[in-house]
Order: sequence, then structure tokens, then C-alpha cells
Amino acid sequence: MFSGLGVGTAELHVFSHNEKAIGLYKWLGFAAAESLRLRRTDEEGMVKYSVVDRSQANAGFDYLRMELPA
Repeated sequence: MFSGLGVGTAELHVFSHNEKAIGLYKWLGFAAAESLRLRRTDEEGMVKYSVVDRSQANAGFDYLRMELPA
């Protein structure tokens, strides 16, 4: 599909609890490649999420990396 464009793999990120988006991406051919743990913090009236190791995770969901192979 991408061979003539010089592109290897298409990649996207989605929260693991976003089932509708994940379903769409799978239907388009993407596959889960990695699940990254998240830490939620409240800073200056905003909620922020950071990728952390398992021991520091507190978000209740992960950041899912999905790939579409070339």
C-alpha cells in the first residue's frame, strides 16, 4: 500500500478505553502494537496524562499504540 511512498508503517495512538475508535482502526487494518501506562495529574486546572512505568500508573486506562504495516 505505501511501498511507492517510501513509508514503512503508519502509527497512531488512542486511549485504551475508546472502544469505538479502536474498532474503527482495527477495521481499517491497524493492530495493537504496544500498551503504555499512564499517570493522571491535575495541574493548573487541567488534567494531564504522562506515559510512566507500571508502578507509577494511576489513570485506570492505557495509551495504546496501533500500527498499520506497509
